[in-house]
Amino acid sequence: MNKKIKVCHMNDFDWVAAKTLKEAVDWYVDSYEIPGDECCDDPCEVSEARLRELKFYLEYPGKGNDISFYERLQNIIKEGREFPCLFASTEW
Repeated sequence: MNKKIKVCHMNDFDWVAAKTLKEAVDWYVDSYEIPGDECCDDPCEVSEARLRELKFYLEYPGKGNDISFYERLQNIIKEGREFPCLFASTEW
């Protein structure tokens, strides 16, 4: 795993990829212009083991088009995505 980029769980809906948890929270708060205590619910860094368990759906769930969060992170790093960025959301 790329040790420089982490995936951070912000709340029940969103994950952010960033170098640090603080960077992820700051970016999230700035991006949504909502006070941190209202948009972040106990944010935390997601472990590599958990990244390998969580599924990212490329389209709607159930069509066999899912990859692990770990694979998604590797893909966006290879694509040259700028960080921090929204990594995944249940609201897409």
